[in-house]
Amino acid sequence: MNANFTSIRDLENIDDKISELESLKLKINEAVRAKVSDDSRSGSIVSTRYEEEKNKRVEEVLEGLNLLLTKPDDEALAQIGELSEQYGNLAVFDNARQLYKRKLELKHGMAFLQKAKLLETEIESLVIEDLSKVLQAKDGLQSLASEHETIPINVKVVEQLSEALDKKIDDFRKNLEDEFKNSLEEIKWLAPKFEKHPIPQAKVASIHTYMSKLFELQAINNTPEYPETWWAVDILLEPIIVRFNYHFNTANKETNKLSKPEWALSFIENFLSENMLYLKLAIGDTIKPFPRIIDYEIINTLLNPVREKMFNMIDSINENIAKLEEQKENREKSGRILSHLIFELSSFDQRLRNVYKFNPYVKDIAIAPSKKWMGLTGDILLHGDNEDLAALNWLNFEFELATGRFNTEIIQSEKAFKIDFDYQASQESKTFHERLLKPTYSAYNLTKLFNNLTSHHKTLNIVKYQLKYVSNIQLKLIDLYHDKLKQLLRSFNDSFNLKLVLNFIPGGLGNDNNTSADSNNTKNGLKGLEILTELYCLTKFISNHLEQWSEELVFIQLWNSYKSISNKTHAFDLTIFDNSMSDFQTLLSKILNNYEQFFRKEIKNSLKSYVNSSQWDISASNNLEASSDLSLLVNNLPIYMSYLEKCLSDLDYYLITNMIVTLLCVVLREFIITNNQFSATGIKQLKIDFEFIISQLKHSLLLLLSLNDYSNINNTEYLKVNESIEFLLKIDSQTAKLYKNHYDKIPELRSKFDGELKHLSNHEINDLVFRIL
Repeated sequence: MNANFTSIRDLENIDDKISELESLKLKINEAVRAKVSDDSRSGSIVSTRYEEEKNKRVEEVLEGLNLLLTKPDDEALAQIGELSEQYGNLAVFDNARQLYKRKLELKHGMAFLQKAKLLETEIESLVIEDLSKVLQAKDGLQSLASEHETIPINVKVVEQLSEALDKKIDDFRKNLEDEFKNSLEEIKWLAPKFEKHPIPQAKVASIHTYMSKLFELQAINNTPEYPETWWAVDILLEPIIVRFNYHFNTANKETNKLSKPEWALSFIENFLSENMLYLKLAIGDTIKPFPRIIDYEIINTLLNPVREKMFNMIDSINENIAKLEEQKENREKSGRILSHLIFELSSFDQRLRNVYKFNPYVKDIAIAPSKKWMGLTGDILLHGDNEDLAALNWLNFEFELATGRFNTEIIQSEKAFKIDFDYQASQESKTFHERLLKPTYSAYNLTKLFNNLTSHHKTLNIVKYQLKYVSNIQLKLIDLYHDKLKQLLRSFNDSFNLKLVLNFIPGGLGNDNNTSADSNNTKNGLKGLEILTELYCLTKFISNHLEQWSEELVFIQLWNSYKSISNKTHAFDLTIFDNSMSDFQTLLSKILNNYEQFFRKEIKNSLKSYVNSSQWDISASNNLEASSDLSLLVNNLPIYMSYLEKCLSDLDYYLITNMIVTLLCVVLREFIITNNQFSATGIKQLKIDFEFIISQLKHSLLLLLSLNDYSNINNTEYLKVNESIEFLLKIDSQTAKLYKNHYDKIPELRSKFDGELKHLSNHEINDLVFRIL
């Protein structure tokens, strides 16, 4: 083959080659006969019986070999294999096998070259008027390549034919594009002052013809896949692409600014908004034979110059960042430009999705796309060998900018940890007159910063970088804020805990009853409460927002994506914010514990004189009135509660007051009811004192029925005090004597009361029996 057929032209001598093969066939027969004859003569020394047997076998072999000449070559080759199995691996069989293989190779090669010659002639005769013939030639070339053995000569012939066909297609393309451009120029298509007036029918037909042929011609080799484009659409949109390049890629052009990528993006968006319907009318159904959506192909073509523009901008910014490593101010400027570029790009991507439902991988609206479009942002960030460079620079500068704002606007602000009493959460659902938790300025500003940062990556649509953004920036800021709160709580404990706090609380450790001193101490106590409440409000505010963020779709999707690609085998948290929520809940529990300590000490010290001076074994009197020693309690608690009421939501205020009611009633039971014995008059005095406390504090401590269900009248400790007083009033000393040391008769005592003292345990009732004198 290599010697006789070096080009398709050699097929012209194919008849001579076939004659040579026939001669070769006769030589094969003669060689077989000669070999067999030689073998016969060499066996003359063998015995006659074996000689006859040998001759018989020789004749059989000769007969078998002669039969080969009557069979097709491929069958003859198979027959040689059978003869070898029957008579052994004789040299004559090996020679015949090699000759037949060679003959078959030559025949296959000649058949291949004959087909190639015909295909070459077909390609040379192709004309632009009949593109179906081009497709037939393409199919023929693929068939030729697949049907024949892959040997160097075959590969070379196929390559030559493929190049010839591609050249034909390129020539046809150039001719069609030139004619199409001329046709469009005649109607000043998309010229700067182009008016969208009706196009003459003949021109519409011409546009459709050229587009159909270009679509058909391009699809012969392959239909373009994103980001590749259709030749026909490229030509149709060429005028606008030229203008784009003029405005945004011309050096020193006013519109070509590194800091203004939105100008280039707006140019494309405005063009689409104004011309999409007109373009679709011009294209008509010419793309219908192909599985594509014309809106997406128009957008895809317009994205090409934008993509190149953004590549150049990113490369320029990255170079500037590398050069300005030691120049903080200029480096920060480049970082801001990069962050701005990524933000504008991702926003542009999202607008294309929202307005046009753009996803270039959608081929049919009834079939799910093969993949998700990552947007131009994805093309940019995942571009080139060093694809992570732009993303790394972007994430670093986003973190630097975010921490800068965090420090200056949130932590270091003069009123950072003061309550913002003017806060209005207009976006939050609330009922009429419902109070909302008032955050500190820093907590509110942190949520604003967090939401602003979310907008920077929400439209990015690249899970890899979104997760890095959330974990390395947003959650990091939350952690930094949590660390600051822990530090503030430690400072509070150091400054206002134990004896230091009690020194400022009226009735605390001192016995000074001076009115001015009480007032001053109340102010100092209020100051401690303010600091504690500021910590509570900002912690609860951030905790609430963490729960809200965990329910936002963007974070749910990110967390699900992370779980699907993670190699971890252990159980996952429910949300991306679980760790942060746990940290803030722990901190909130510590603050609530401080509230409890604060009010327990306050209540105990406010009741200190009352506990120490009150007498309960008193004689009958008709002039009973509330003890004056209760004044500190009923005067100070409303001051504290008034401040809390301004800061806390209805629910938080209820939780705090419920705790205070519990503390107050536990102190009364522990230091008064279960620590004294009462005469009948003493019990009446206790009732008057308790009713006085409730009357003075019922509004502050929510000891009234409430329309919003926030009421402490069913507080367990409060009901225990009421039932204890009711018991002491109803059971006289004679009855008490009957039940002393009769624990088993407590059910009888319960039966004497309508409510059966259900909030008091048997032990507590038994103890009350011994309190009656």
